[in-house]
Amino acid sequence: MKNKIKYMLPAMLFLFAGCQDEPEHYVLETPEDTMHLSVSAEEITLNADKENEEAVSFTWNEAANRGAGAKLTYWFKMDIADNNFETSIAKMEIPAGVKTIGFTHKELNDMLMEWNIEAGRTIRLQTEVIAEVSNTNKYMKPEISTTELNVTGYAIGPNVGNIWLTGSATSAGWQTPFSLKMTESATTIGIFTWEGNLTVGELKFPLSATQGYECDYLMPKNVDGNNLAPLSATAMKYVAYRTEDMPDHKWQVLEGQSGKYIITVDTRKMTVKFDKQSAPVIPDDLPYKKIWLTGDATPAGWTYPFYLEMTYDMSAVKGAFVWEGPLTAGELKFPLDNADNNWNHDYLMPKNVGSDNLATLSETNVEFVANGGPDKKWKVSTIEAGNYKISMNVISMTIKFEKQ
Repeated sequence: MKNKIKYMLPAMLFLFAGCQDEPEHYVLETPEDTMHLSVSAEEITLNADKENEEAVSFTWNEAANRGAGAKLTYWFKMDIADNNFETSIAKMEIPAGVKTIGFTHKELNDMLMEWNIEAGRTIRLQTEVIAEVSNTNKYMKPEISTTELNVTGYAIGPNVGNIWLTGSATSAGWQTPFSLKMTESATTIGIFTWEGNLTVGELKFPLSATQGYECDYLMPKNVDGNNLAPLSATAMKYVAYRTEDMPDHKWQVLEGQSGKYIITVDTRKMTVKFDKQSAPVIPDDLPYKKIWLTGDATPAGWTYPFYLEMTYDMSAVKGAFVWEGPLTAGELKFPLDNADNNWNHDYLMPKNVGSDNLATLSETNVEFVANGGPDKKWKVSTIEAGNYKISMNVISMTIKFEKQ
């Protein structure tokens, strides 16, 4: 009998232990909606002329009492309907005692743009108020109330198809037809970007490349007495071409601001952003660390000092410099110095030339020429004119002209 008890005790202990390890499951009840969230209008067409007026308001009742000492905190959310609030606006805490929230025409229109909703398109929105419970000795599910509405937004800026850059701050200068075209986003409506070098000078954004200077523009909205705005001025305005009293507002790149930029234009919000990029780290052991372009084939022409500078390409093999921009019929070469106001600099020139000291763009070999002589240059023919990417490697002493 003692042996039976001896063997039964471990089994009973295991049985009790197994029973104790089984988790207890609780089902939290979803509170009934007593707040009854309501909207001032279920169909709203936003109006730019009323941008600062209230377009819609939401109201709700007090949430149900959740017991002695329980504290209720109200939150508001809004998103495209049937999106499970995955792209909701940031959850907004409602001040104590307030049971309403409203939005202006501009605020609601800005939300539609953040969701990438086309102007004029009607979209179904879903809103919810959440009454979170705290200060209790156990977790309690929040009370939630939802409602929906249809909203139609408006366009802020013009219906822009293409945007170019022009100005003395760009690699194309004031040359027409305009050749520095911005790239339109494939995913976000109204977003255009351009990446490249800006130098000391001025610039603005033409909306046509085929009308010379007689075209519509995007210009800075706020300027100084000289009709200039700093690169920090983000607000733009649309200026339609007219023969009289047409403003000529421009952004200004100041001394010390030259460099590589990513420019982002948003034609729906009518804003521009100039993001200066970190300067590339040029290795100390390169034979040449600064290279410019000059010549009547370039936007700068034969002007001095040189302002078309090549950029060191950290993404390419060591020693690579690049420049992108338009080339016209003419000649060009690559100065290595920009210090003195004369042409007797050291240059990088074509190695193999004809009797006229000119090489075609197919000549890929480069050589160093001291003090500017003999004066050898590359020649761009009329049929070859266009936008180019020029890649030069100062270690292999090679160059490549790629027509874009």
